Amino acid sequence: MAKATDTPVPSLHVDVADIEKALNRLWDTLHADDEGEVGVTRACMSNLIIACQSEAQAMDVAAGIPQLVELHPARVFLLTELTRNDLSIDVQVSAHCRRADGGKQLCSEHVDIRFHPERVDRLGSVLRPLLIGDLPTALWWASNQPPPASGDYFATLADLSDQVIYNSVGWPNPAEGVRLMARWVSSEQRPVFNLAWRYLKPWRRILAQVMDPQVAPGALENIQQITLTHGPHALPLSWLLVGWLASRLGWKPHKGKLQSGNKAQWVFKANGKDMQVEIIRLDEGSPQVYRLEMKWLGPNPGHAAFVYGDDEWLSLDAEHSTLPPAEIHARQPQKEAMIAAQLAHRAKDRLFQQAVGVVQKMGDVLGK
Repeated sequence: MAKATDTPVPSLHVDVADIEKALNRLWDTLHADDEGEVGVTRACMSNLIIACQSEAQAMDVAAGIPQLVELHPARVFLLTELTRNDLSIDVQVSAHCRRADGGKQLCSEHVDIRFHPERVDRLGSVLRPLLIGDLPTALWWASNQPPPASGDYFATLADLSDQVIYNSVGWPNPAEGVRLMARWVSSEQRPVFNLAWRYLKPWRRILAQVMDPQVAPGALENIQQITLTHGPHALPLSWLLVGWLASRLGWKPHKGKLQSGNKAQWVFKANGKDMQVEIIRLDEGSPQVYRLEMKWLGPNPGHAAFVYGDDEWLSLDAEHSTLPPAEIHARQPQKEAMIAAQLAHRAKDRLFQQAVGVVQKMGDVLGK
């Protein structure tokens, strides 16, 4: 069992043509420094390409890479777009090493590649020969731009990858970004994962528990209205949660509209009736869903309000609900842990794909 400590290995500046040779020299150095006492082992289960949009973003991502490769060892390629006028491609090679039981060093390679956007056409030829051929390759799209909106940068890296991981929370134009990404995901054959889907896991759990027909008989079949309230930059999160509900309950988007930048509304066809959904953005707060209210008619009419609190608990608001109290812990794992878990899970998520299918249709009916 490896300890959660990372031994820094000095970075080496190298030419693009010498990256593989530099990696080999790096291993020679690590073995020489070890002096044969306990041994050095290359730990690698995947190739991981990480795409960043800025140097500040790359620094933030780089800080979590030691934890990520401890959970899922990988040969890491950290790509960063540069804004300076230098058209060269800057490369640094290093490794993340940690001590396992017995003192043996486990090391994962790390290649930093900084490039000017006009050099994006060279990325494929630079990366392809460096990928370990018998291992899967994953793309973590860490940029806060929707992948399909990034043109050749995303297309080039996606072509090299067996799996794509992204996060829709924080996109600058969320409505357009969601529509673009939903169309792309719906047409994809390889596994695609959105971190926002993982953020919604506590919401999916409590809704499934509380709205179970044994707890709330007839409620799901007779929902009349749903209102979600979220913080800034979390429209994609709310949109995806509605998509999941609709995919599970057979709702069909009929029409929708965006209002004044902080409100979106849809009408769904549900069991032959119109069902209203409203998503409202708060001016302040974190990028997360804060509240979901629903009302239903039928033989057992009622209503429920689910609330996310500052204590990281997700609960049923007793004062605004006709159902028994319920709560679950909604603390989110660290981003690196979510990425590592997904790297080990290479199958498509059927529920996520179905939810995205509804999200795509929600985008298609906007403005009708």
